[in-house]
Amino acid sequence: MSKWINKDLFQEFVEEKKTETQAPTSGPIFEKKWKALEKGPSSDPKTYEVRFLPDPKKGFYQKIHYHMWKVGEKYVYYICPKTDDFNNPCPICGVVNKLFQGSEDDKKIARNMKRKEKFVSNVFVAYDPRDVGKEKDDSARSEGKVLLYEFPSKIEQKLAEEIKDTKNGLGHSIFDPSNEGYNFIIKVGTQSGGGENKQSFPEYSMSTFARRPNAIADSEEEIDRLMGERIAIDDYISKSKRPMKDLIEAVKTEMLWELVERDFARYVEDEPKKETKSETKTEEKKESKPSAPKVEEKKEEKPSTENDEDLDEASLLAELENF
Repeated sequence: MSKWINKDLFQEFVEEKKTETQAPTSGPIFEKKWKALEKGPSSDPKTYEVRFLPDPKKGFYQKIHYHMWKVGEKYVYYICPKTDDFNNPCPICGVVNKLFQGSEDDKKIARNMKRKEKFVSNVFVAYDPRDVGKEKDDSARSEGKVLLYEFPSKIEQKLAEEIKDTKNGLGHSIFDPSNEGYNFIIKVGTQSGGGENKQSFPEYSMSTFARRPNAIADSEEEIDRLMGERIAIDDYISKSKRPMKDLIEAVKTEMLWELVERDFARYVEDEPKKETKSETKTEEKKESKPSAPKVEEKKEEKPSTENDEDLDEASLLAELENF
């Protein structure tokens, strides 16, 4: 095992995967996100090649629970509070629970808004077909960079198989940047969907690990440099989150607030109390002290998720569980 893999952390990760039950914005940190992969036809899937890398702070990759649905011509995206703890309250999950108990039209809305899952990891991009023809100094190139990759459960299942199979699996080698590590070859085809819209979905079944190991760079110094470009996944998730008031506002925008108002009213900020004339006069008599100027907190702009590859995975996701 090379120096870039923490043996104890990996063993903890193995045990976590064995016991895990399968569930039936802009700024510098977001610029490190690998753009959504494009799919090819089922007979000729688009091929990408990456090396999964361990997280710089802890673990290797993480699961994200999220909600995404279309509003007008755009999609809205919210990290579900259950990403941190399944006991955390989420007004969107609450609405989905109520809708699934209603009519078929209600259930259709629930399926659009239900909680979904994806995973995120640092990866070294060894090959991206979209870079063909671009100059090496083109900033839009992904090849040769360490980026954050959000991937679906179909790919995570392939990683988990190698991790949990302690006899024949590749184990820690799937995260090792040295010449002991193995690239993952992502093949994205097209699967025809049913339903009214006859939507097509990305298909990953042909994805596999490379048969031979190789290093992500020619020297140990270059590998060290690339490993220094990793982003802590916790930081990325934290900056992607939205406050409770935004989740509630999303529910209100969909005209569904009354379904969960009783359960979530306590999370609504109180309206500022209006001053009466008598209160205003009384305040004027009081000696006022100069207050420090209010500094507005600069909010991190959320990246567009309109082209997120997970938009096409509705048919691959299980129904919302554990309401």
